[in-house]
Amino acid sequence: MAGRNIKEGLDYFRLDVNYGTEDAVELIDSEFGPPGFRIITKLLQRIYAKKGYYIEWNEKRRILFASAVKEKASLVDEVVARSVKWGLFNEAVFNKFGILTSADIQINYLDAAKRRDRVDIIREISLSSIAAYENANYVTINSICVNINAQSRVEESKEENSREEERSNGAPLAPSEPKKRNKVERKPFIAPTVAEVRQYFLSTIGQPDHPRHWPEDKCRNEADTFFDHYKTNGWVQGRGKPIKDWQAAVRNWIRNGIKGVFEKAGPAKKDGAPVSHSRPAEAPPALNELQTELNYLFERWTEDPAQVTVISIKADHYNLLKSAHMIAFSEAEVGKIRGLTQSHMLQHGLEGPIAETRLMKAYGVMEFFKQLKGQEKEAVFIP
Repeated sequence: MAGRNIKEGLDYFRLDVNYGTEDAVELIDSEFGPPGFRIITKLLQRIYAKKGYYIEWNEKRRILFASAVKEKASLVDEVVARSVKWGLFNEAVFNKFGILTSADIQINYLDAAKRRDRVDIIREISLSSIAAYENANYVTINSICVNINAQSRVEESKEENSREEERSNGAPLAPSEPKKRNKVERKPFIAPTVAEVRQYFLSTIGQPDHPRHWPEDKCRNEADTFFDHYKTNGWVQGRGKPIKDWQAAVRNWIRNGIKGVFEKAGPAKKDGAPVSHSRPAEAPPALNELQTELNYLFERWTEDPAQVTVISIKADHYNLLKSAHMIAFSEAEVGKIRGLTQSHMLQHGLEGPIAETRLMKAYGVMEFFKQLKGQEKEAVFIP
């Protein structure tokens, strides 16, 4: 790396509008309050500003960081430990290398630096594919001056000092062993956290402009199912073949989901049953996107109300129900919805008429779900 002057950090970094409502951040916020939220935000600031996509987390860094944010080092330790546990930072990379990073951080960095001539990514801690970034280049951890290799550098220094001492004493130098070239090792597979899998689902088929868009709750449900399936199998595919790229496995999972591979099979045809040559009945008119999403959300809410949050529900869902004259609330129900909205805003530090209207509509949809369940309805819209 000598002689090169490759810019590493960023001048600014993107803070998603949903930051603070993600599971990991919400858990930190609920456990540690504003100090925890501030520590996480400052950590991200340091990561993006210095190396761009990671930070070495050692004793020296911890003390200096705690002093900079004016918090006790013990609190910083607790927040970092919980952040790793909840998947905000990758646990495997942290435990092996003492480095804080995540797939989301790395993708944000690569996106922000895509106009640079060259971006170096350490292969051993890489959590996302760089194939889509023409300027991205893998480097080995040995070529970067990080504390992971401090021990090897100390040993090299001791050996050199010993040889210098022999030289000054006039003693013949023992022939040094030829340096062995490091074998090119395949990048070890690092299992993702459930939070990283959810984020990848949301960043692909969960995008609103995706032609086969899945709503947020379906993405989270499929991500959890994917994670549980492969974690139980030891991250092995069919025929005992180990997974090398979990993101490619996610894309394959999505393709199978679109094809209906995971749907329940119809009843098996009995032996001897005559083969019908009649034309299949015409399919009912397809529901539009908002109707499909409402059906899915209602199904999930019916199974377990805790699975559906106000974040999952759009204001457009309420608007559709209102325009179809399907929603009618009493004064008592409106008061209940307003109370839930005000409590949520107070808990999450939200204010303003826009936020209040959006939350009122979300809680309104949930109240509508309760009415449907009371009427023993199985779906919001029947195709």
